[in-house]
Amino acid sequence: MEIGIQAIGSIWRTPEEPADIGFRRIKEAGFDTVDFNFEMFEEFDNFFDPEAEGLYQKDIEGLKKYFLPYKEACAKEGLKFSQGHAPFGKLPNEKEGIEGAQYKHFLSIQKKVIEIAGWMGIPYLVVHPWITRKRQGLKAEWELNMLYYKELAPVAKAAGVVLCLENMFDTVAGKLWEGPCSDPDEVNAYLDALEAYGDFAFCLDVGHINLFGRDMEDFIRKVGKRIKILHLHENDGFHDLHNMPFTFPRAWGSPTVQDWEGIINGLRAIGYDGVLNFETGPVMYSVPEELNHAARLFIHAVGEYLSKRITYSDASQ
Repeated sequence: MEIGIQAIGSIWRTPEEPADIGFRRIKEAGFDTVDFNFEMFEEFDNFFDPEAEGLYQKDIEGLKKYFLPYKEACAKEGLKFSQGHAPFGKLPNEKEGIEGAQYKHFLSIQKKVIEIAGWMGIPYLVVHPWITRKRQGLKAEWELNMLYYKELAPVAKAAGVVLCLENMFDTVAGKLWEGPCSDPDEVNAYLDALEAYGDFAFCLDVGHINLFGRDMEDFIRKVGKRIKILHLHENDGFHDLHNMPFTFPRAWGSPTVQDWEGIINGLRAIGYDGVLNFETGPVMYSVPEELNHAARLFIHAVGEYLSKRITYSDASQ
């Protein structure tokens, strides 16, 4: 199985850094693929500000010129893009909804990103569903997301990109709440409905599942082959930390809070043969820069371990 890592933390550590340096870091640690984060190239407020003079105000040709060094550097290092991540944020002016200028501005950015992703050769692009259930209710959230993805589907089809939903969470009054696709039955309901509009799939974020103590193996088995890409990382069960796997034990010397055996068994059961992609960029900002390479080497070693376990064919195990 191929092993990948997200761009955040390895590529573009500073705006002045040449594109090829980050890809070289990833290659030297042994990775095969890159998860390209489009959101890291812009201030988040600019995604919803029609007056902002940010990167994504450029037209498609301007964006191609900007991202060409990243496309070329990836190929030069013998890597490939296995997936990407579109910009995201909280829906502004929820009362205005899809009629608001901020929403329309964000939607125009998403369409550009999808087109650029296709041009870069990115096969899968994560596009977060809107999370409004605690304020608007489940029905309104569902209807909003159906309209959202229906609008993006033709652009994705033309670009040759599969849009992937992700299991999400919300933070309200300092407390974590499950969001869209946090239940496997809801994942399947979304994907069933979206089949009418285009080609959609699912990005399994194991860290998000861990926040709510759901059964990892059961979740994976229920969604099954619709899981096309992964966000592998770990947390303490309370915060979305995106840390290295096997780093949060329940007690001294005990197994980790996150159920990696359930992940392994689930992925093996559904015959997952995609990329083992690690969404662990924040790690590179937590450890001293001198230890970044060591951290990437450890993450890659975890990937090799998981690959061996997932592809092990002895039915008795």
